[in-house]
Amino acid sequence: MTITNQMQTGVRKSWIDQKRHISYDEEICYDVTFDQLDITPLLQRFESIGKPLNNEKLENLKLIKSENGKTYPTNALMILLGKFPHCTVKCARFKGTTMSVFTDKKEYGGDIFSILESTQSFVLNHINLKGEVKGLYRTDTYEIPVPALRESIINALVHRNYVNQGRDIKVGIYDDIVNIVSPGGLPHSITMEDVFNGRSEARNRVIAHVFKELGLIEQWGSGINRIIGACLEQGLQTPRIAEQNDFFDIEFYRPRPITDDYDRLADDKSSDSVGKPSEKTSVVSNYDRLRPITTDYDRLSFEIKRILLYLLDNEKISRKNAVELLGVRETKTKEVLNEMLDKKLIVRKGQGRSTFYTIARKEGEK
Repeated sequence: MTITNQMQTGVRKSWIDQKRHISYDEEICYDVTFDQLDITPLLQRFESIGKPLNNEKLENLKLIKSENGKTYPTNALMILLGKFPHCTVKCARFKGTTMSVFTDKKEYGGDIFSILESTQSFVLNHINLKGEVKGLYRTDTYEIPVPALRESIINALVHRNYVNQGRDIKVGIYDDIVNIVSPGGLPHSITMEDVFNGRSEARNRVIAHVFKELGLIEQWGSGINRIIGACLEQGLQTPRIAEQNDFFDIEFYRPRPITDDYDRLADDKSSDSVGKPSEKTSVVSNYDRLRPITTDYDRLSFEIKRILLYLLDNEKISRKNAVELLGVRETKTKEVLNEMLDKKLIVRKGQGRSTFYTIARKEGEK
């Protein structure tokens, strides 16, 4: 039986495996025996963290299984080593905001760890790097946080549906977003609400456990919130994270040219080459809009600025509105609102479900 035929058999068996509570990556791959494989990439990874592997540990990790006196790899080991033809990631840098024209394209195969590093490098090579001098030192920062990007790529590799061999992971870089799409929706027992609340269920339990052992996954269920938190901490818009048509889709919003839109929280004092104000400076900047409210603009978090700018345009906001505006969980939104109350930036009005918040006016202001 060829690897392709074995994969097709795996599709037919998947519903049986689910009833047996066995994930696809736990199943034996009978196409090769273990001694026919070069597992050097896996050995090197474990040796680098002081956890050398032997056959007993490989069996405990469910990477190999013995049957009728022979030792076979499981599908997990084949996936980790990149032995199935669809164990690839396709990356492309597109011109503009559509897929009409690409300026660079790569397809990465091989062991899963090399794919991870190559995919991350491709993205970093095609997004902007900002340098700042603070004191005596220079700090270089990518426009999208590297930990958030890496976490997203790891999630795509660990949780994708490997049963379906006709699809692969795709990474698209556009002028406005970085998009990572992984085949396979959420497991049936998990909803998007569960995901945002930190609940997790691994489709590929063996692969996920190996990544956990290697320290590439920190804690079950925390990855999505770490991705969101890293972006918000850097002042970026909340990534769009969704399940669509049996795919899991993450979009990172790249920083856009600065405007007066409250989604872009920065001062805009640009001018054109002849010294005349550009169209962007014909409007009041966010800094100027918020200056009457607070003199501590630079120290305010992204979430606080966004709520304040919303209030300037809408006069009041409910907690439900704030959750939708920030795109984070209600507990996080409550923390932001309480911080704003403590800083006397807003005041609470109404009671119960009628509670809302408005900008705190200084004494003597109407």
